[in-house]
Amino acid sequence: MLLQQDNFAWPEGIEPAGVESRIVPPSLAFSQRAVATLRREVRQRGCGAFRIFHVVSFDLYDVDEYLGPLGESGRWEPLAPDVAEGEALCAMTRTNSSSRIWDAGLLYLRRSEVFIARWIWFDNGDVRYFNLCAAPSGEHYQKLRTRVIELRRESGEPVWQIVGGGADEKVSRRPVGPGDLILSAELRKRMDDEVVRFFSAEARAMYERLKVPMRRGILLYGPPGNGKTSLIRYIGSLLPRVGAMLLRPNATFDSDDLSSVIAEWRDAAPAILVVEDLDWLLTRVTVSTFLNLLDGVETVGGNGLLLVATTNHPEKLDPAINNRPGRFDAVIEIALPDAGLRREYFARQLPGWTDAVLDEMASRTEFLSFAHLAEIIRLSGLLAIGAGRSERTEEDVRSAVRTVCQRARQAHRGFDPEPEVPFGLQALHAIRSERV
Repeated sequence: MLLQQDNFAWPEGIEPAGVESRIVPPSLAFSQRAVATLRREVRQRGCGAFRIFHVVSFDLYDVDEYLGPLGESGRWEPLAPDVAEGEALCAMTRTNSSSRIWDAGLLYLRRSEVFIARWIWFDNGDVRYFNLCAAPSGEHYQKLRTRVIELRRESGEPVWQIVGGGADEKVSRRPVGPGDLILSAELRKRMDDEVVRFFSAEARAMYERLKVPMRRGILLYGPPGNGKTSLIRYIGSLLPRVGAMLLRPNATFDSDDLSSVIAEWRDAAPAILVVEDLDWLLTRVTVSTFLNLLDGVETVGGNGLLLVATTNHPEKLDPAINNRPGRFDAVIEIALPDAGLRREYFARQLPGWTDAVLDEMASRTEFLSFAHLAEIIRLSGLLAIGAGRSERTEEDVRSAVRTVCQRARQAHRGFDPEPEVPFGLQALHAIRSERV
């Protein structure tokens, strides 16, 4: 059945026979125009026999960074605009320390025999990317892709690849040393044994010997503010030569998007896929869809695949997720810091302070998270500035402890309802009403 819409027509020359309506979805019209544009460019370069295809999990987003090692001398060239006086739109991604402009247009890799065409546009506030490729065969594309992944891992600075948001983005994996995190000895050992060693040559040999897929899942759970995200950065820093992907879904993320992300993760092996706030993701896709996609993953060439997920609310997860090896093999609690860890935190933040004060701070902050402890340090500094001092005093810290503990108790029991007795502007209005 053809659903009629009044605003779009079949492109000239491709109207299907016997169909009275001349309506076509705009996405189909756009993709056909894009294919026709790329076909024209390919023919002009004497490559008319090349096949044009769309890669479902396109991951050559940064191929132009490796043109030298690839022996290529190509550059991005403009494609004919779709509108009069139009110009191709580029995109920019940035971090606190750097920025990157992503070109649109046509890139011809002559030695690899691969064309890459990229279009960028806005749609209801979201940035959209559409990539087409042309090559004599899929093997040509795959050979190029394999080499780019090798160069990416050899090139120096490791990155997190952001996926699921519709844009190609990379974020530097800044080094996180063992001394940068305050971890219990038990948790540090579990990270080394169950995460880092998973990618070792010994582990790979064991999986090959047992003839089982080299795939592992780790679920980190616990109250917010205790370092789950910092722990993930630590893991990424310890494995700089392992590809790392961070899922950041956009507002329209659905099961098809998740399928593409998991396929991209599989193809990038050895690789890590991080899913923060797993319980939120499961509001976008069903549990059965998530599990079916995960169960269907097979590793590539014996390379390892590690899934790391986090949740603040493990009680909300279906038991089929957190109680089934092969999905999440290890479930690790990131608990509130005990007295020893709290004391260590204050000792790092307040160097030179006496043991008695550090012990006092540790004992008075029971049931607080690392995020609460950080707020104590910030607030005590603000109190010192407000008093015209350049250094904190013990009383500044004690006052900050009292305030943060009070706020934490309020948040735990729920904030008080609005008082029935008017105050502030309400009181002023009440007084005026009485006078009237």
